[in-house]
Amino acid sequence: MRVIRDKKRVLRVLLIEDDPDQAELIIEEVRKVPARIDWDQDVVETEYELLERRTKVLAAGYDACVIDGMIQWTHNRPDAPPRPDEVREEGLAGAGIRCARSLRDGGFRSPILLYTVLRDEEVKWGDRPPQVEYAEKTDSIEPLVEWLRAVGRGEARRR
Repeated sequence: MRVIRDKKRVLRVLLIEDDPDQAELIIEEVRKVPARIDWDQDVVETEYELLERRTKVLAAGYDACVIDGMIQWTHNRPDAPPRPDEVREEGLAGAGIRCARSLRDGGFRSPILLYTVLRDEEVKWGDRPPQVEYAEKTDSIEPLVEWLRAVGRGEARRR
């Protein structure tokens, strides 16, 4: 893992976002902001994809994870796996939390941000995973950038 480059910290960030356009926008906007971070990202697009790749994700050494609060269970395709009961019951509003819980249950210790259009009271927190922070997606990318800066300074909450 690269640690220091030209006085910038390179953060390895896992982005869990089901909308490719939104993922691209987030990545582009974060890279535009003058900050002391570079973002070396990896994108997971569905809740099922995270489950399939969880072992690799946990071993990858990410510095942080940014999760869309409402990601799809899987891509709509004929061979898609059926949705588990929990997914059917909680729906999209619980998807980001399920992803965070899956990561924490697997031993992911780095900071996690639930970055969503849902207001805090709309999120189906349920059994809230430890050390998951929240920021609402708005027209400004600044809350995400500030959180990434805090991660880079070692100030974001870790498990």
